[in-house]
Amino acid sequence: MVPDIERDETPWVRLDYKTPPQEAKKLLDFFDRFVVGQEKPKEKLASKFLTYKHGLNKEDKPAGVLLFPGPSGVGKTSMVKVFSNFLFGSPKTFTRIDCAEYQESHTIARLLGSPAGYVGLWDPDNPDPSRKGIEPQLSQWNIDKFGYQASVPNEVKQRKMRLTEELGKLNQKLQDLKDSQVEGPDDEARLISAFNLSLGEFKKFQAEIRQLDEKYPYRPGGYPAILLFDEIEKMHHEIVKVLLQILDNGMVTLANGKQTILRNCFIFMTSNVGSERLAELLENRGVVGFRTRTVEKIDQLIYKTTLEEIKRSKHFPTELIGRIGKENIMVFRQLKEPEIRKIIDMQLEQAREEIMFKKKISFKLIYDQSLKDYLFEETSDPLNRALGARPVEKIIEVKIIEPVRNLLVKGAENAESGIVANDSVKILAENNEIIVQRASRTPNAV
Repeated sequence: MVPDIERDETPWVRLDYKTPPQEAKKLLDFFDRFVVGQEKPKEKLASKFLTYKHGLNKEDKPAGVLLFPGPSGVGKTSMVKVFSNFLFGSPKTFTRIDCAEYQESHTIARLLGSPAGYVGLWDPDNPDPSRKGIEPQLSQWNIDKFGYQASVPNEVKQRKMRLTEELGKLNQKLQDLKDSQVEGPDDEARLISAFNLSLGEFKKFQAEIRQLDEKYPYRPGGYPAILLFDEIEKMHHEIVKVLLQILDNGMVTLANGKQTILRNCFIFMTSNVGSERLAELLENRGVVGFRTRTVEKIDQLIYKTTLEEIKRSKHFPTELIGRIGKENIMVFRQLKEPEIRKIIDMQLEQAREEIMFKKKISFKLIYDQSLKDYLFEETSDPLNRALGARPVEKIIEVKIIEPVRNLLVKGAENAESGIVANDSVKILAENNEIIVQRASRTPNAV
């Protein structure tokens, strides 16, 4: 007789893998404070970061790779800046490659350095600073510097800065002592004593800097980093092939033969590929019945159109798309009306903080709802419609910040004709015109 096959009586429980963990929600909340909408790219980036943080990513690949295509002005570059702010405390702590500067094949030298035998060959080990050459943008230090600086405590960085300043002063003092004219034995003895004393202090400061460097040594390739290829479709297609090596094994070989390790690096690529077609769609031209489509259908159309343009583009060869992975292409969708209005609120608040901080003056600034409606209508103008939220900042700069600054200057000259401390100021819009009003002052307000 054939024995019965033993049955598995273990109870199995279905697990929810779609809901993000609590740790991811903290990062998503941080994103939500600065980037409006674009939930899928946010969730994808949060997932990539947590995978890296817990050591679950592939060791021979970059920490994370994401391609952000989509219409202009919808938050692609802003997402990278916010992630930089999250990692290092500043939206500027990442290496940005402006691909518009790499439209010719020879500009690859800026990325990888000048070839051997050419002027500017990068030689960081040369003791003569004038012969080190030109440092390429993809040098190890350029990739690591923000992560390394973030790993060193602020008090240590401040101490090194002070020591470096003192070294500069002492170096100048030693040079002046060397050049001093000796006017007798007593004067010579005094100069020698002063020189030896300054030299002793110089060596003492140098030793302290060395101790700090030994306590926090630089480990090439050992720090989290962010590398952005901004508007990658503008880069020469031969240079794009540099990315194949980076995405393949997490490193790139420079012109001097040295390798830059990018296995702790998050690599982002933004693209406006197909922007003309997308602009045409968003301006309600080129598609029959477009005006009757829902926002969701428009988003689907943007997604489909963007992927089609990527497949056609010579800047995205099949092997590059294969290394990025279709699942890592996060198409940014158009912004809805509530999202643009939220961005307007955020930008107005930033404008308020900028004015108060720069002028170091305190006054009450009120934004009327008519102003917000006016700003929204400006973003809906046919010239601005395809630019997403990008026009908002420029409109606020020209039509709100500049007039208020002008009135602050007037107030410094003549209080009655401008704004001074403790004033209440309201900005509104009437008949397509910005109006600035000041509340009546009490007699002792000025």
